[in-house]
Amino acid sequence: MCSRSGQVIETGDAASSTNMGFRGRNNTMYTYQQQHTAFPYLYCKRVMHQDSLTTLPLDVTLSTKEKHAKEQEDQAYIRDGA
Repeated sequence: MCSRSGQVIETGDAASSTNMGFRGRNNTMYTYQQQHTAFPYLYCKRVMHQDSLTTLPLDVTLSTKEKHAKEQEDQAYIRDGA
């Protein structure tokens, strides 16, 4: 693989890049550099297949705070032997 994402998959090391530019402020020009970690190896938002290329979304169910609080109350009720 020759792509940067391919390098990350093969080596496990995150790829990074430097963004350089300039901007004007108070009638003065300033230059800047920003270092970015572009492709981290660990990506917790998707499931990676064994081919190390194909991904799928996580199978998660989100719940509201109210639903979570109710579940906590139910578990405490069961645990405490009501």
